[in-house]
Amino acid sequence: MGFIMKDEYDFSNTERGKFYRADTKINIPNYKETKQDQSEATAFSNHSANTIVECLDDKEGDV
Repeated sequence: MGFIMKDEYDFSNTERGKFYRADTKINIPNYKETKQDQSEATAFSNHSANTIVECLDDKEGDV
């Protein structure tokens, strides 16, 4: 069974910034597509499913 949130929570006795650390560095991954990824996606969008499968089979031999 999933977690059910209450309608209201009482934060009156909490301490603001208790877990804040000024020296913490956050590493957020960047998943930007390259121009090659974009061009391949465009090329694949213009082909039928059979053509895409054939292209992928050809690329497996290159690896």
